[in-house]
Amino acid sequence: MPNCPKCGADVDDLVTVCPNCGSQIESKPSSQDAPLETEDAPSPPPKKSRSSASPPPSPVFDVTKRPTAAFISAILLILGGALMAYFCVPYLIGAYQGGVTITYTTTSTLTTITNSTTATSTSSSVSTENFSSSLLATVGTPYLLAGIASLFAGYGFLKRKMIAWRLALVVSVFGIIQTFLLVSDPYNLFIGAATLYFQTRPPVRAWLKGTTPVADATKK
Repeated sequence: MPNCPKCGADVDDLVTVCPNCGSQIESKPSSQDAPLETEDAPSPPPKKSRSSASPPPSPVFDVTKRPTAAFISAILLILGGALMAYFCVPYLIGAYQGGVTITYTTTSTLTTITNSTTATSTSSSVSTENFSSSLLATVGTPYLLAGIASLFAGYGFLKRKMIAWRLALVVSVFGIIQTFLLVSDPYNLFIGAATLYFQTRPPVRAWLKGTTPVADATKK
């Protein structure tokens, strides 16, 4: 409870005039009337718009070293080219000789049992099939050209030539398509599919194109 500054009498907090001597008493603000100091709430961080977000950096491959996939592609191309060139030889030889005639001999055996007696008769039939030289050349020539192209593509992969990538793409697609057309040579399907897979790996294309090496990209 405050006191009167003049007479020292006790007065209430809300009294402005001393009831004893009548002097004015200055009222002091109570702690309840004092404004409360509030701390400012932290403002939320600004939201990043999707348009301002930078895209993830594209991977940079070390083109100073030959990728393993490129070496595998070269081996598959050389192997496939050698097999194509080898299997086209009979077709071209037959076309050069003016055609090929293939003879098929079929033998059948008939067994007859009559009154505990067994009789066996054998009959054979012969059929021929002619392949003209034009047909053999039509089949053998694409094989020969594809085999030579595959050998050059494999050599180009080892020498880091971008033209080898395009040539290998044509040879791989040819190997896959001819497998379904002729319903034969499943190894061409395997070699073509495997070569197509390895040559389309990003490190292989980056190595053939000769993009910026990792050492130079980190300096920027």
